[in-house]
Amino acid sequence: MKRRRRFEDLRFSTKLIVLFAVGVVLPLAVGTAWTFRFLDRETPRQIQTVQQHTLNQVGRNLDRIFEQLLNYTNLLALSTDVRNLVLTDMAAVPDFEKYRLVSAVIEVFSSVASSFVTEPTYVVVAGLDGTAFASWQFQGQRLQSLQDQPWFPDPDEAILERIYRLGVIDSFVESERVGDLFAVLRLIGVPGQRSPVGYVVVATPVSVIQSALSFDAGAVASRRWIETPDENIVATVTTTGPIAGDEPVISNSFALRFGGYTLREVTRSRDVLADVRSAQRRLLLVMGGVIVGFVAIAALLSLSMSRRLRELGLAAESVQRNRLDVVIDSDAHDEIGLLARAFHDMIERIRALVSEVYHEQDERRRLELKVLQNQINPHFLFNALHSIQTMASLSRAPNVAQMIGALSNILMQAVRNPQELVTLRTELEIVSSFAMIQKMRQGDLFELSVDVADALLDTLVPKFILQPIVENSIQHGLKDLNRRGTIDIAAEQTADRVHVSVRDNGRGFPVDAPADPEHFAATGEAIGLSNVHRRLALTFGDGYGIRVVSNGSGASVVLIVPTTADTGDGAVGVQ
Repeated sequence: MKRRRRFEDLRFSTKLIVLFAVGVVLPLAVGTAWTFRFLDRETPRQIQTVQQHTLNQVGRNLDRIFEQLLNYTNLLALSTDVRNLVLTDMAAVPDFEKYRLVSAVIEVFSSVASSFVTEPTYVVVAGLDGTAFASWQFQGQRLQSLQDQPWFPDPDEAILERIYRLGVIDSFVESERVGDLFAVLRLIGVPGQRSPVGYVVVATPVSVIQSALSFDAGAVASRRWIETPDENIVATVTTTGPIAGDEPVISNSFALRFGGYTLREVTRSRDVLADVRSAQRRLLLVMGGVIVGFVAIAALLSLSMSRRLRELGLAAESVQRNRLDVVIDSDAHDEIGLLARAFHDMIERIRALVSEVYHEQDERRRLELKVLQNQINPHFLFNALHSIQTMASLSRAPNVAQMIGALSNILMQAVRNPQELVTLRTELEIVSSFAMIQKMRQGDLFELSVDVADALLDTLVPKFILQPIVENSIQHGLKDLNRRGTIDIAAEQTADRVHVSVRDNGRGFPVDAPADPEHFAATGEAIGLSNVHRRLALTFGDGYGIRVVSNGSGASVVLIVPTTADTGDGAVGVQ
């Protein structure tokens, strides 16, 4: 919890930088480090795979060259014309026979070379003592005769151990001009004889082999060579520079199909990884630039936001010090702008509410003074009425005394009782006093009767709620009636409600008049009944009010109130 509070105490710009470092820079750094490590491990492996595919293709090309040389050599060694040339004593035959033999061999050379040979090739047919019977070079589809002389020293006895051999020779008669040759030597045998009578040599310049080995490795130090079974090097190609023996390298090999030769290639690892390191450095520079740019933009944004938030904070502190004259002017449409305008509107509303409260308090003080002043007048009025009632009693005018007593009772309930709700008992006392005054004014016009159970006398009703109904019955229902009127007040409880009814035997409402309190309120008729209905609905809620029942023999107004009762200590309970 302390860490959270310390973080919350930081400035907004610092929080933004910390969040950026934790949420962006740290994962990016970890991901970059993992990627670099993955590249360091996988790049040599991938490059080795690619180089192996390339080396395989080179090896297949070399196999094709070797296969051409072998096929050419085998066809010549097995040719009858070549064998006849070797077996014939050239010194003992006529010239035309020599010409025929040589022409036949040239025909064999030409036909075989045109079918198999695509590289510069040298052909020699010689005896076991090294004497060349015929030698040609085939290049560019042209067959040219070479010098008719021994072309390398006498072969040793090991040449007779195998039918053919592959290797590099450097004692060819044309070696000074064409350099070393890669040659295939094939013994010439005679059917029925185990001893060979000569051999055929088919050779191609080592430069052709090196051309097949050549490659463009760029700035990477690489070496490619052909190795014999006894680890001698036949041909080699190197790029860029030498590779030290203790340097780590990426190595590949390909086993050639002929001669037991192996094609090998090595590449210096640090040269391969140099490109990766260069790419990593460029990536780091780009990432650094992006991070610096983002930090700069974030700093500018955070400073702008911090300044605006600081202004809002200072304005809030001013409001806290009861200074409501703060003015915040912001035309921005972002979240802070919306907050600033909302804060400004809130200050305006607070200022208006404070002004309203001030005026209400001033009005309340004025009304309180007026109430205190008016309390003197009712006190004087009650004293005066009491004096008049005493004098009427002394003057033997009991009716006047009773009328003044009833009026005093009504005025006392109206002025001195501040409660909005009174018990049904108190309300019936008010109605009785009112009815007494009306009977003294209009004579013995009606009779008031009350039939309410004692259990319902504590039911709470709005003050002066029955008086308008009784007054309406006297002035409208019983007026000009040719018989004595009656007003009956009764109450009964049903479920959670109490029904208080005021019934008279007067004329009732017109037959075509709807007995609906809402109709009275809309048309302006029976305003007293409409007010009673609205007071009950406002006091107790929807579902409470009056119900009017009218017929030819009178009218009945039923007040519907909840079964609430005064518990005696000022609280309200439910019966």
